[in-house]
Amino acid sequence: MFCGVGGFRLGLERAGDIGGLLQGKEQEDNGDIETKRHRFAWQSRIRFNCVWANDNDKYACQVYRKRFGNKELVEGDIQDIGPEDIPEHDFLTAGFPCQAFSVAGKRKGFQDKTRGTLFYEICRVVRSKRPKYLLLENVKGLLSHNSGRTFAIILLSLDELGYDVEWQVLNTKYWLPQNRERVFIFGIRREGG
Repeated sequence: MFCGVGGFRLGLERAGDIGGLLQGKEQEDNGDIETKRHRFAWQSRIRFNCVWANDNDKYACQVYRKRFGNKELVEGDIQDIGPEDIPEHDFLTAGFPCQAFSVAGKRKGFQDKTRGTLFYEICRVVRSKRPKYLLLENVKGLLSHNSGRTFAIILLSLDELGYDVEWQVLNTKYWLPQNRERVFIFGIRREGG
């Protein structure tokens, strides 16, 4: 959801390729303990297969199509897409719009009816599809917005949907040529949830 130009997809696909890099290392080392660790990583790597993507920004969608093709991309407003139109999936990623929470924006939060309420679209899809895992991303300002109440509502909403969540602020400067702190929220569906 809110796939933009496909950053989450590219990152997850590249993370799955780490095993291929380790296989090359394995061929060099010939049997020591480090090689056994690499072999385990190679055998247990995760492959990500994108089954559906959505954004309503036509320019972001153009970039996405150029990079990944058009097969799973649905261009349009998520509010107009029913859960029945979204395939079953195990892992939902969403970089939901940040303008309503950013210090660079108007900081209207959930009061911004255009962008501030789109987190609840994630909740709507999660309630219907029940993916095993969630990975959400937004600006660091989400933590302090409305004296922390906005973030508390987000965490409580995910808990009520049956997910245990952890969150962390990471600076993208370690992976990208930019210096931006972002909050990442990872959720795992509780058993029986």
